[in-house]
Amino acid sequence: MLFRPILKENYQAYAVYGEGHVLLSDAESFALEGHILSQLLPLLNGENSRDDIVALLSAIASAEEVYAALDYLTQAGHLREADPDATADEALFWSSLGINSQAARAQLAQCPVTVLAPNAQEQATALAWAQSAGLSIDQENGRIKLVIVEDYLDENLRALNAELTASGDPWLLVRPWGLTPLVGPLFIPGTTGCWECLETRLLENRDVEIMLAGRMAIKGAPPRPVVQSDAFYAQALATATTQLMRYIVAGANPEVTGVINQLMPLTLERKQHSLLHRPQCACCGDPQKGLIGGAPKDFEVRQSAQGVENGERTMTAAETYARYAAHVSPLTGVIKDLTPSPYNGVTPLRTYSAGNNLAVKPAGLWGLKQNLRSVSSGKGRTDTQARTSALCEALERYSGKFRGEEIRIPASLGMLGDSALHPNELMLYSDQQYADREAWNARGSQFQIVPENQTHDEIVEWTPVWSITQKRMKYLPTSMLFYSYPAPDNRFTSWADSNGAAAGSSYEDACLQGLMELVERDSVAIWWYNRLAMPEVDLTGLDDAFVAENRAFYAQHKREFHVLDITTDLGIPSFVAINRRTGGPTEDIVMGFGAHLDARVGIMRAITEMNQFMPAVLSVGVDGRTHYAFDDPDSLNWWQTATYDNQPYLVPEGPARKLADYAPLPDGDITHTLRTAIQRVEEAGHEVLVIDQTRADIGLPVVRVFAPGLRHFWARYAPGRLYDVPVKMGRLDAPLREDQLNPIAMFL
Repeated sequence: MLFRPILKENYQAYAVYGEGHVLLSDAESFALEGHILSQLLPLLNGENSRDDIVALLSAIASAEEVYAALDYLTQAGHLREADPDATADEALFWSSLGINSQAARAQLAQCPVTVLAPNAQEQATALAWAQSAGLSIDQENGRIKLVIVEDYLDENLRALNAELTASGDPWLLVRPWGLTPLVGPLFIPGTTGCWECLETRLLENRDVEIMLAGRMAIKGAPPRPVVQSDAFYAQALATATTQLMRYIVAGANPEVTGVINQLMPLTLERKQHSLLHRPQCACCGDPQKGLIGGAPKDFEVRQSAQGVENGERTMTAAETYARYAAHVSPLTGVIKDLTPSPYNGVTPLRTYSAGNNLAVKPAGLWGLKQNLRSVSSGKGRTDTQARTSALCEALERYSGKFRGEEIRIPASLGMLGDSALHPNELMLYSDQQYADREAWNARGSQFQIVPENQTHDEIVEWTPVWSITQKRMKYLPTSMLFYSYPAPDNRFTSWADSNGAAAGSSYEDACLQGLMELVERDSVAIWWYNRLAMPEVDLTGLDDAFVAENRAFYAQHKREFHVLDITTDLGIPSFVAINRRTGGPTEDIVMGFGAHLDARVGIMRAITEMNQFMPAVLSVGVDGRTHYAFDDPDSLNWWQTATYDNQPYLVPEGPARKLADYAPLPDGDITHTLRTAIQRVEEAGHEVLVIDQTRADIGLPVVRVFAPGLRHFWARYAPGRLYDVPVKMGRLDAPLREDQLNPIAMFL
């Protein structure tokens, strides 16, 4: 309730004879009707109290009517409390925020600010701005710090951050220089992340600088040029002091608390970038929370969310995106951006790319160029599914990157005994491949790489994983588990790939997706390298609008597609979707894979993955030749030379399988489905292991699942399922020799 109400300075009242008044501001207009309001307005001079106004209008209205009119104008935001000590600008500023200017002035006096800047001249400029804005200044004992820097990675901020984190004092960071000045974040110890949390994210998004720092042998990122525009500088300081005052007086300000505001004066834009607290931060958190290892974790009952179209999930795609979208930012995110493909939205090819693929960091200019072109990608039946898929794949890759937070034990195979797995029990290279490794590696393929064979007595670092099958801890080389692991002495005996790595809306969901990927790639390897003729799936039984949409799209582009059933002895439905161009100089054959206990889900995953690769071959010139979007040599060779005639295993053979031929999904929740899948793999004689790679600062459940003996679809030719399963299933009379396998190594 206002004691001495006055009309706010941004309003001018105009009488409309016989009808009332109109209030005009620089952006709004309001009509005030009624005799009481017309008589009331001239009395709102800041000298009359509410009771004075009631008394002055007692001849024409009751007290209740006058109080009601005053309350109406107050609630409409037209009045403020009179403050004889406030300037018009000051009163207008605080009243527009709904804050009493007298209370604001008192609060500012009780919370002085210390201004810090790179040099005396900049400090004097910033002090002048702060004082003119109305901030109280105390350069010795300010309760809040306003910190002006040329670069948010200024190493001098480390000691300041430690000091203020310990004292609990908030501080606002500002970079007023450049074409896009930065204001914020406001660090509040115990509430937001600290500067070291910010430093981690900033460094991860400065690929070019990190590459240069490595070549220049310097610590941290090399300094960026300082560009000053007086107008932009003034805008940044005005914004900073204004937002700091709002925080001091209101006690909160979400516009800057844990948020960087990137000002873009040239385009009148503002972009916000979230600073997320890293629970494992050495300064404001507990490094123990970041440890990654194979501690046992029980499966919990997880029900599928409603509206999930592409497999069991505990959250919808929209819910998952909303939860983790704060990780998308070119400044503070682990994903720079999410970008739809050129064909997204106008075709069934609903695909997104997600900034840089952070699985590998570049060491030089060539590596940097490769990394800048490398992306995580996502696909789906809907735009939301595709965008969320790209988001989760990028977070999955980030979570699987070596960061020094992993539990590691230096030991040899002999020292660990049967608790350790030799890396080739999972990689499955043949003796011949090890013997020919130099020739394999000389091919320059990014996927067909043969490492050195790890010896029994060789000391390497091991990380614990959990054996779901044996219910005990086991060990795998750390280099197999995490991307970009720095191998000592450049000794290369194993390397991490993404097979079995998966993100999910829960731990159980992630485990299911990871295991399904192992099954999918095992099925692909057995089909591909043995060049098995497999039956087609009758897609008419799906009665699905998405399938019809795809058929029409491919027909429009003079392409034909089908889906093969490549299910193995595991009994988990597995599929490959294949399409080719017809009538052109090249067939540009594209494939996608999928596996799931629900055959419909497996089929849809194969189709959407096939769609994911299609933008690479859709551009055709007037001469009929394809303009390929990728320059990977293996992919180009396949597109330009492979045909259904010279690769007949791509063509269906035998009676088509109908959807009704597949067993229905087991009744129950996601965990029941997961246990069923694990049982199928174990019954085939394979152990199932898992490591939880969920990062404390990301939160998205990420795992890596292993099943020694299941095959990767890359060229790995050790004895086992690759040779035995086709005979077991009656697809071949006798196992092939290694030199009889498909000479084209899988390149996806």
